[in-house]
Amino acid sequence: MLEEEFKSRLKKIQTYLEEKELDGLLAYSMPWRKDHVRYIANYRTWGGYSYTLLSKMDKLTLFITISDDVERAEEESWADKVVPVKEPSRELSTEIKNQGITRRLGVAGLEFCPAKTIAGIQDQFPQLEIISSSNALVNIRAIKSDYEIGMMRKAARICDLGFQTFLEYAHQGIKEYELVAEIERRVRHEGAEDHFMIIASGGKDTMCMTPPRDKELMFGELVLTEVTPQYHGYWTQICRSVAIGNISKEMQRSHDIFFRATEEALKIAKPGTPITKLAEIQNQVFREEGFGEYTSLKWTRSRGHGQGLHLDEPPLIAEGNEMVLQEGMVIIVHPNTYLPLAGYMVFGDPTLITNNGPEILTQTERKLFCQSY
Repeated sequence: MLEEEFKSRLKKIQTYLEEKELDGLLAYSMPWRKDHVRYIANYRTWGGYSYTLLSKMDKLTLFITISDDVERAEEESWADKVVPVKEPSRELSTEIKNQGITRRLGVAGLEFCPAKTIAGIQDQFPQLEIISSSNALVNIRAIKSDYEIGMMRKAARICDLGFQTFLEYAHQGIKEYELVAEIERRVRHEGAEDHFMIIASGGKDTMCMTPPRDKELMFGELVLTEVTPQYHGYWTQICRSVAIGNISKEMQRSHDIFFRATEEALKIAKPGTPITKLAEIQNQVFREEGFGEYTSLKWTRSRGHGQGLHLDEPPLIAEGNEMVLQEGMVIIVHPNTYLPLAGYMVFGDPTLITNNGPEILTQTERKLFCQSY
């Protein structure tokens, strides 16, 4: 299965290289964006950064910063050769020369790559044209393979288990960081290799989610979260809100708006639908309820986003994004925002786009939860 997956990815990249008349593709990953290298080399980066270099001859070299990790990299990655890096521009230039890359080189992650590294390569090869391939690789990755969807189904299952633990421990008196620690323990136990989680608790004055604080949960408050585990490189996310003690009329009305906005978007979430329509229809629900003010960038960045090897990857679900949905994309539709009814609230699930309609990958009940006493 993995060998077939690798061949499929190589074929897509080589098609891109031929279309753009590129001699090769250099990919760069750093601590908080490791997706490019993970996709090409199937390597989980340890250390600050890593690179891959792929030539038109399917020669794949992996460059890593931790020399003690060479053995693991050779065993787990798809690379033909693993090179420890001390001076990136020097080691990369040597391999660029060895692979006969002389005319045009695409770089995925160019916007993050250290300028010193790129300048060093251009000093060695003054005639080499370097272009950004970040968007191209993101677009290639947008359509998930059967293998990738399988990994994301398993990640979604960990989402469910993580939120189940959230419900078990979300009670009056527990501190936010204590609650998050319990979810972290659970998702790691279930196989998550990484986990991103933000949280908020309070009332109408709650404006956003943050890393966990030492604040205790209190009766009558809302506590809300994004549980986002990573499994074999792939991230999925579940967004839910929980009332501590009882659900007020304002909380329920607010959640009903979020739920309806999400449902209206999911009704049109099918191949061929422009991304902007998903945002427009959600925002229209808020406007109909008298809360159009809270659809602006002042209150919310987007109405969802893609998921995959990066936890928040394109497509950004926002008005004006004319990219269209395609079969095999995985997105999360979430109208997360502040409303004066009950403060900030969240709601959303990882969703696979299919020709038969959207498939929600998580199984957690889609409602406003309550921890009563």
